[in-house]
Amino acid sequence: MVNLTFTTVGSVLLVEAAGVDERYATLIMGIAAVPLTFVLTRYVLTAGREQPAAPPG
Repeated sequence: MVNLTFTTVGSVLLVEAAGVDERYATLIMGIAAVPLTFVLTRYVLTAGREQPAAPPG
């Protein structure tokens, strides 16, 4: 859902504010959404977990 929202809102902003062609705006935002979705998902899934202790040595 975050991916779809980010892509849609970003595409509209690129077209309306920056004057980018609709086809390119969708492509740009689709590519940008993948790393954003990865980072947000990783954060949500690992939030609250303690970091493992370093091995003695």
